[in-house]
Amino acid sequence: MPQLINLILGILLCTAPTPAPQPPAPHTALVLNLRDATEPNRPLLDTVTLRCDPPGGTHPDAAWACAKLREVNGDLARLRPLGGPCTFIYQPVIVEVHGTWRGHPVQFLATYENRCVARDRSAGVFRFAEHS
Repeated sequence: MPQLINLILGILLCTAPTPAPQPPAPHTALVLNLRDATEPNRPLLDTVTLRCDPPGGTHPDAAWACAKLREVNGDLARLRPLGGPCTFIYQPVIVEVHGTWRGHPVQFLATYENRCVARDRSAGVFRFAEHS
């Protein structure tokens, strides 16, 4: 009798439903551009790529940038300034972001007084711009 019970348990375990595989996390891939707003043709000063989940790309601090974007669900207009000091030198830059945040299209365009202000007002997401 114990052999029959073991046989039945073995059959039941083999035919038990397996959980459905989890869908992959929605894709995040962004391109961040920094342009010189003082020139008529708006030349590109720097560009980086950013991937999240897991963090990667050419952004020098992808983990930080992804964490800040997660706080605002990818809405760059809602990023909180860092509050650091910046010079009053007026050298305006244009920042552009396009791509996808967790599968949703992203387009962002803003002009800042200089690179430091761009970094500060983007919660450090545009931190790569300070070295360009």
